[in-house]
Amino acid sequence: MAQLDSLAGSGEPVMADPVFLAQDFPLAFNTQACTDENCALVNMQYNDALTRQLRVDLAQENGALRIAGVSHPARLESQQPAQELPGIDYWMPFIDEAYGFALSVPAGWQVKTSPVTDLHSPQDYPVMRSASFIAPVAGSQEVPFRVEVMVGDAEILAYSFPADQKIEDRDLNGYSAAVYRSEPGMLSYVLQHPARENVWVVISDPVTQFPGREELSAATGEAFEVMLSTVTFGE
Repeated sequence: MAQLDSLAGSGEPVMADPVFLAQDFPLAFNTQACTDENCALVNMQYNDALTRQLRVDLAQENGALRIAGVSHPARLESQQPAQELPGIDYWMPFIDEAYGFALSVPAGWQVKTSPVTDLHSPQDYPVMRSASFIAPVAGSQEVPFRVEVMVGDAEILAYSFPADQKIEDRDLNGYSAAVYRSEPGMLSYVLQHPARENVWVVISDPVTQFPGREELSAATGEAFEVMLSTVTFGE
């Protein structure tokens, strides 16, 4: 540590990473405004299951904005399920710090997500992030469960999820989820972010809409239910 401090404080150019493979490089990134003045948030996507966020504070210096500091907000961690399931050795974390939520996905499920370089705004289209969790089943079929982040007010949400499609309210890890059923067969669990009233996390189960969903093994269906129980929110 002393050698690294000396190297960093020497002012000499560093021609290579002094700690081999110490830094992961993001695959994609975007920026968004802070609620505070003269700062920005940088969202960096490292893989399909991890999006981290940095806060960049700015200051006026000689008539121009300069970076005054870079910090990491309190890290959001995914929760491990309280119960063990046969055939699942471990659960993968899915973390989105940009929208402040996380959950755990069964190991062996494939995760596909949209990059963080979204070019549209919530006014153009309220779905700002989406990910598919693909559960393998016997034979060649695969069944995707989906998570989407919607940004907007309750009116925008009601346009996508009319009141007559709501079937119940459910508790998911201490958070209230409204459950909607749409035709030809999709169950959607809608959770409002407890600290961001305009952010909604929607977890969807294709049920009968996707061929073969009803014939899923009991173990896969149970794994999805356990996945629902790991949803957690940050600031």
